[in-house]
Amino acid sequence: MGQRTCRQNTILMNTGHTRFSRNLWTTVALLFALACAIVLYMVLEQRVGQANERRLQSLLLANELRQSSDDLTRMARTFVVTGEPRYQQYYQDILDIRNGKKPRPLDYHKVYWDLVTPQGVAPRPAGGQSIALLDLMRQAGFSAEEFRKLEEAKANSDGLTSTEYEAMALMQTTGPQAQADQARARSLMHDAQYHQYKAAIMAPIDAFYGLLDQRTLQAVKDAKSHAGGLRLVLVALGLALVAMLVRTNRALLATLGGSVDEMFGHMSRIGRGDFSVPIEVQDSAEQSVLGQLALTQDSLRAMDRANREAQLAKDSAARESATLMTAIDAHALVSMTNPAGTIIYANSMFSRVSGYSNEELLGSNHRIVKSDVQSDSYWESMWKTISSGYVWRDVVCNRSKSGAPYWVDTVIAPFFDESGNIERYISIRTDITQTKADQERLRVSADSLRDNAAFLARAGRIAGIGRWQLDLETDVIQWSDQTCHIHDVAPGHQPTLEQAICFFEPEVQNQVRRAMEAAKQTGKPWDMELPLRTAMGRRIWVRTAAEAEYKDGKRTRLVGIFQDVTQRHQLEVDVRQKNALLGSILENIPVGLCVFDANLHLVESNAMFRTLLEFPPSLFEGTQTTFESLLRFNASRGEYGEGDVEEVVRSRMDSALLAQAHQFQRRRGNGMTLEVRGAPMPEGGFVTTYADITELV
Repeated sequence: MGQRTCRQNTILMNTGHTRFSRNLWTTVALLFALACAIVLYMVLEQRVGQANERRLQSLLLANELRQSSDDLTRMARTFVVTGEPRYQQYYQDILDIRNGKKPRPLDYHKVYWDLVTPQGVAPRPAGGQSIALLDLMRQAGFSAEEFRKLEEAKANSDGLTSTEYEAMALMQTTGPQAQADQARARSLMHDAQYHQYKAAIMAPIDAFYGLLDQRTLQAVKDAKSHAGGLRLVLVALGLALVAMLVRTNRALLATLGGSVDEMFGHMSRIGRGDFSVPIEVQDSAEQSVLGQLALTQDSLRAMDRANREAQLAKDSAARESATLMTAIDAHALVSMTNPAGTIIYANSMFSRVSGYSNEELLGSNHRIVKSDVQSDSYWESMWKTISSGYVWRDVVCNRSKSGAPYWVDTVIAPFFDESGNIERYISIRTDITQTKADQERLRVSADSLRDNAAFLARAGRIAGIGRWQLDLETDVIQWSDQTCHIHDVAPGHQPTLEQAICFFEPEVQNQVRRAMEAAKQTGKPWDMELPLRTAMGRRIWVRTAAEAEYKDGKRTRLVGIFQDVTQRHQLEVDVRQKNALLGSILENIPVGLCVFDANLHLVESNAMFRTLLEFPPSLFEGTQTTFESLLRFNASRGEYGEGDVEEVVRSRMDSALLAQAHQFQRRRGNGMTLEVRGAPMPEGGFVTTYADITELV
């Protein structure tokens, strides 16, 4: 009994499915027929519109021919009346545009020449093609009769131009006949014959309008008639479709296994992910859609449990990704582009560093921040890499909105969709402008150090100064090439500390050791001149100086110099000897002698000078004895006779500043007669001698 019932249910289900499918396919066929009828109706309506559009274009072309003829007449007449050359130029421009010699202005069918300003500024630019009006008429699909009428009007208009050219030529004559020619020009442009020419132009155009109305109105009428018949077909198909939908609905209820509301309720709950209410299915409806929906609910319930578990794992991964993205956004410039390179995302760091707002960046490409540091071939290579699916990385110089360059360490990676095609490019850039600036400063510093080292080496060779340094941790001493040269050893020679000290003469070696030890222990610098015996046995004098260098508050090395001062030392010895000889001569010559420099300061004198003039030693005890102080002393004791002391001093100072050679005798108050001789010196100042000639007078 149960098996029979199952077979009956199966037969009923199959029967219901067959009836529903048949009704459904019939309904689909009616829908298809209705769609085809609608498409055909739209095509017919489009034809009506096209017919109206062709009619409009034809009227516009005919109107342009009429308007151009009127514009030519207006420009020619205006030129004949005013004589202004711009109207003659406008006349020629109208002809050239109509004949296809000049580009057509945009929207030329609208008002144009009436809007040209007195300064000659056109209302719209000449952005159209250069094509003759007759060619446009041929392309518009006019009938042969219509085109003959327009061609006739065009030919008559061209014929009228000869009269207009003649009138404009008469306006340009000069001389005695100019006034008469200009009057004739105005007559040509306004006489009866000119109006007959104009009528000959307009008559074919008027006939064209009649032919055009007859043809285009009939085309529009035919298209509308066809569209009306098709509307009746659409109504019939619609009624048939409604009837089939009723029959299909009945078959659908049998196939669904329940009411539409019941199915909608179950499907809504399933759609919301609510699987808590089980679907109850009668035995007779197990093979219905409701029965299949119950099985689907069971499967979805199991899938939902799996999805929840997967979602938990996905949420955890998303939180980690969000945290990572937040960290990247805070420290890097992030942007995304579509495959064409248009920016579709840019983070706030990108806007802050580049100076462009987010609105300015979105929709642009990265050329907005491109600098001229990298060449075009460089960027072509980059695009070739990423468009091939590979990750690209390099250091790039960009330019901000203000024009300032900035450097970024850039990584660009392609992002693929499920089909393996590139969906977008992701770029992550780190601002390393400060790092690049630091590197540049280091490079400049290194170059400067090299230049300074080279300069010091050259200066050392020129000045005879060598360098040396002692590492206080290793006791390793290093000599420069100039230091090696001073010691008569090969360049690059590096002695031990004791070997270096032993180059000094034995009597000063302990002095060097003490100075070295003091510098090591306390950092005390030294600067001494000592005798030294070179590797070749030459005895020379050197200046040696040193000081300590510190790092983190700790003495790390001693740095110093060697300078060969043998010549200067010998020169000083010679000078001292000569000075001693000169001093002996000065003190033993039988005259008093004094020398004053250009500032009248006493630079040399002998004892005889002070004795003859009886100057007290106190006058010479200061650091500097001046000529003025000696004059004031003499004047105050009456050496120069009576008178104001200051006046006497000023008078004799003025004479001394003249620095002229002089010779005279002066009798002092003690009865001694002195012969005074003075002579100027090349560098300024003077030398004076005083001889006691008392016994000779």
